[in-house]
Amino acid sequence: MSKLIVCMGTLLTGGAERVLSSLSFAFADAYDEVEYLLWLPSSEISYPIDPRVKITHVIEESGSEKRWKQAWWFRRKVKRERPTMILSFMVMINYTVLLSLFGLQCNVVVSERNDPRRFRRGQRFRNRIYWLYGLKNVKGIVMQTEKNRGLLPEHLRHKSTVIYNPINIPKEAIGMGLRTEKKNLVVSVGRLVRQKNHQLLIKAFALFHDRYPDYRLVIYGVGGNYDMLQAMAKELNLEDYVSLPGKTSNVPEAISGAKMFVLSSLFEGMSNALLEAMAIGIPCISTRVSGSTELIEDHVNGLLVDVGDVDGIAKAMAFIASHPEDANAFAEKAHHVMDDLNVTRISKIWVDYLRQLS
Repeated sequence: MSKLIVCMGTLLTGGAERVLSSLSFAFADAYDEVEYLLWLPSSEISYPIDPRVKITHVIEESGSEKRWKQAWWFRRKVKRERPTMILSFMVMINYTVLLSLFGLQCNVVVSERNDPRRFRRGQRFRNRIYWLYGLKNVKGIVMQTEKNRGLLPEHLRHKSTVIYNPINIPKEAIGMGLRTEKKNLVVSVGRLVRQKNHQLLIKAFALFHDRYPDYRLVIYGVGGNYDMLQAMAKELNLEDYVSLPGKTSNVPEAISGAKMFVLSSLFEGMSNALLEAMAIGIPCISTRVSGSTELIEDHVNGLLVDVGDVDGIAKAMAFIASHPEDANAFAEKAHHVMDDLNVTRISKIWVDYLRQLS
């Protein structure tokens, strides 16, 4: 009997959580039993999970919020159940999982979901993580982009691979932006946190708005920077032109009428929001972060701007606004990203990879 255990923090909103939601259906088809272990204290589930997948909250099952007691519970569970494969997502979860299993003979695959240079704990912690990745029971390391894979130490690259994020939107949403009547609207989707750098986007929009005063900016997402972003819009006299409506349950419907999508991030693993905007068929502008530089060919299927370049983003927005034929061509080419990154194809790559290693 085959069993897959998947370790993650939560199933709240986020890129990794969305990927594991999409993969849950293929995992449930491929294994006799699939169990998602949630290590962080949240019971909310933001995305649909295959009902055949068992969801276990580690804090509840271990009876403790102390990580060492959770690790001991997990180690006993693995020894007792002998899963075919253990898949772990996110650096801190990978760290706990691998320490818990130290010395055991079991198959583990870890996945990093962001730019490895940006982890806040610094190089000393990175060195410990890389030592753990080198252990014999770590059969594979999955990175989201070739750029991030290249940042691994050379001795780990032989056991690493790249699997792009799947795009999981309804069929009717593919190319929706090419069929929808356009409004003078700039959109962005992402958590309101430092990484997404929405303050840069608002500053760039202020410059753009001087030349194109009939445009509005809408940023979908929730997070700790909400008040700061609202205050910035007011300070720039843009409170009537910048809105932060929170989450939306239907991203394609919310953004398909926009004339452009902007990703202003400081860093990324691979942006699901950008992938979806491209598949929907919206002209996209992105900073040159991991993932974006592999998805967008500048002035072919979108526009790339240096990280932190306020003027560059403003000029890119102006280009889209003033060159509608080029913008339409970008969107037409961009929506074909779905050909290679649809959820069926990416799910098969994941399943084949895990089976091969086990």
